[in-house]
Amino acid sequence: MKNSSRICLRILLLVMTWLALGSSRSLAGPNAGGVLLLHVAPEVEYTTQRKNWCHDIDLEGLHEINTRSKPDPYKAQLIYVLAAFDTSQTSEVQTVTFGLGDYGGEPSIYFDRWGSCQERITEISTPGWPNPNEGTAIFFVDGPLTGSLIPLYWFAAYVYTTTTLPLTPHPTPTIGGSFVNRPQEGVMDEVVDFGILGFGVDGKLPAPLPPSADQENGSPE
Repeated sequence: MKNSSRICLRILLLVMTWLALGSSRSLAGPNAGGVLLLHVAPEVEYTTQRKNWCHDIDLEGLHEINTRSKPDPYKAQLIYVLAAFDTSQTSEVQTVTFGLGDYGGEPSIYFDRWGSCQERITEISTPGWPNPNEGTAIFFVDGPLTGSLIPLYWFAAYVYTTTTLPLTPHPTPTIGGSFVNRPQEGVMDEVVDFGILGFGVDGKLPAPLPPSADQENGSPE
């Protein structure tokens, strides 16, 4: 392993340990009020010849997020995880943690491939990722990602039955769903809500909260 990779892995392990030890939750960090969304793009033609599918989405806002599709056992559908923040704030996401809920496993959804939207990352996933009730933590090597709608991750999935695919916190309770800014500062904000994709049924599209509203709600410490 190259020295730079070792350093990034060490940083991510330190962040995860810091979260697991019950670090104090920021009430109004740079990513306060942020949510994690799922977007499905069945119109995109998937092929195994490509490594990154995030260049195929160009979403201008939440109104373009698609949370519903149809089951299709013969064609892989591209699914994206995005972070969304209030347009009044300047987000800084260098580490993100999240999980997948109970979607029924391979009888319902089969994930063919998956990966980060950024080329240079360090990722630590639970052993069964992306099976139901598993999770992952990702550190973006080239610095924090900014914006009000940030593509983070993608999946290529075959969907066999009517089902839902929910995002959730990381299954380790003390890690949960979180955004962390640059390691030098280490400010952690909890993900305040998670999106759901529906296949043959409606999904869920949560909206980010203004940072002041998140502070009023009182993120747990």
